[in-house]
Amino acid sequence: MDKKDRSLMFQAIAGTVGRNREIRRLHFEKGKSIPEIARMYKMSRQAIWVICTREE
Repeated sequence: MDKKDRSLMFQAIAGTVGRNREIRRLHFEKGKSIPEIARMYKMSRQAIWVICTREE
């Protein structure tokens, strides 16, 4: 795991659980795409992807 992966993981996990839950809800219930959510929250697409694919 290189430095970039570690920082992405930290960026995704450091976010509050409430925000992560909201991001997951937008993606799965509202059907928003990952790039759309990334723009809304000003986060990287990879970080959103990690949040959406990681089990809570």
